[in-house]
Amino acid sequence: MIQHVNLNNDVIFWLTEPILILAAMNFCMQLLFWPYLHRLMVPLLLLLSSAVSYAVMMQNIYFDANMLQNIIQTNPGEASAWLTPQFWMWLVMTGLLSAQWYCWSVHISYPQPCGATYAGAIIAFLTLVVAIILLAYGSYISFFRNNKAVNHLIVPTNIIGAALKTAYNTYDAHRPLPRIGLDASHQLHEQKRLLVSISSR
Repeated sequence: MIQHVNLNNDVIFWLTEPILILAAMNFCMQLLFWPYLHRLMVPLLLLLSSAVSYAVMMQNIYFDANMLQNIIQTNPGEASAWLTPQFWMWLVMTGLLSAQWYCWSVHISYPQPCGATYAGAIIAFLTLVVAIILLAYGSYISFFRNNKAVNHLIVPTNIIGAALKTAYNTYDAHRPLPRIGLDASHQLHEQKRLLVSISSR
């Protein structure tokens, strides 16, 4: 449950919070809108966002890297219990129709060359996110410290973050362990005689 933060006079926080969310989402979306790639990635993201939003809104599930790992390890028997008629109706209404509309109706004209344009857009949205956080740094730190689950409730940034975290965990788990202390050596010291004196009363 999200906790309230004591922000009595912090008008800047309340005014910039929706802008921050939109800027963060646009930053993530800009990574997908490369030529020809968006035709596959955006509909797939819409379908995944629909499924995740059902879990978040209907079942109060926080979607993070641990939840994604649980989904990957789920067997067909457990998955069939979760795939209810309500879930399929939600997926069709909010995911499939949106993906179909995107494939049929959205046409993007790309400037030539487009690499510099997209790099500039990504840098611009990232700069906006950093500037907003710095503008009300104390309030945002307090809010996210007391509400660590908020970033797991924002779709589709929670999907992208969970996927990146899972990919890193998989890479880190299969990475060979580095050998440390290779320069250490065993040094022999001369044995010293120790005299212990015990007195009794």
